[in-house]
Amino acid sequence: MNKKKKLDHLKQQYEDIQIPKDLKQKVKSSIEAGKSENESRRKKARFTGIAAKLGISAAAALFVITVAANANQNMAYAMTKVPVLKNIVRVVTFHSYEEKKNYMEAEIKTPKVTGLKDKKTQKELNREMARYTDMIKKEFSKDLRKNGGGHKSVTTDYQVLLNNDSFLSIRIRTETSEASSDSFSRIYNISKKTGRIMKLGSLFQEKADYRAVISKEIRRQMRQQMKADSSKSYFIDTKKDDVPVDEFKKISGSQNFYLTSSGDLVIVFDKYEVAPGYMGAPEFTISKKLLSSILE
Repeated sequence: MNKKKKLDHLKQQYEDIQIPKDLKQKVKSSIEAGKSENESRRKKARFTGIAAKLGISAAAALFVITVAANANQNMAYAMTKVPVLKNIVRVVTFHSYEEKKNYMEAEIKTPKVTGLKDKKTQKELNREMARYTDMIKKEFSKDLRKNGGGHKSVTTDYQVLLNNDSFLSIRIRTETSEASSDSFSRIYNISKKTGRIMKLGSLFQEKADYRAVISKEIRRQMRQQMKADSSKSYFIDTKKDDVPVDEFKKISGSQNFYLTSSGDLVIVFDKYEVAPGYMGAPEFTISKKLLSSILE
């Protein structure tokens, strides 16, 4: 088979693959119960956020292909055989754990990244994501042995927040439920140019007080939202007679975050972290223009 016929054959093989109807699966459930909100907040899984500078160019056609590949492993495999597409970074489901006993159930998905130029970083990232979801599985199994007749549900899924020429961001989100509900995330950000898994602080100049700048803007947005909508509430400006809460003052050095395709910074909080449970898991977008003077 000559080169042209071989390429035509691979192209046909790629075009024959059917895209599944459901490209996303909603995460449905809530959290452990019998625990107070403060106790839930203390026991949430935490991790060191990672990030790098974002290159903002990404072709629309490449975006469509990447989304499709992330949704279908067969399609992703065929794409690697087409010469033009073989170097695309993909995120696929490496392992799916499902367990159900009486009224206790879990569905926990572990993502896997392929196609990163830096294979050492790729291996480290996949190992860390597997370790993290394995920790969630172990906690559920422990509860299952201890409270086999109880009511509990755990759902862990992942989402590709950004995948362009320079940057890959993956969120692993867990929702648990029993008598009350909770949700928490861990976000992984990888620079494709440097091959690094990086922290939030790496985006900024060495001596810049980026946490203070970002926190001030978040508090401003919180106040603005509460003023515009009386149903919204955050843990700031609490009064003496209010229910005691840990008032939000400053983001942590390991704060969850990701970057948008336009280069803005998005700070992500877990449920209950900076607001009552009904507010969900708040996110705040910080304009790159506001941060321009302290960026690395």
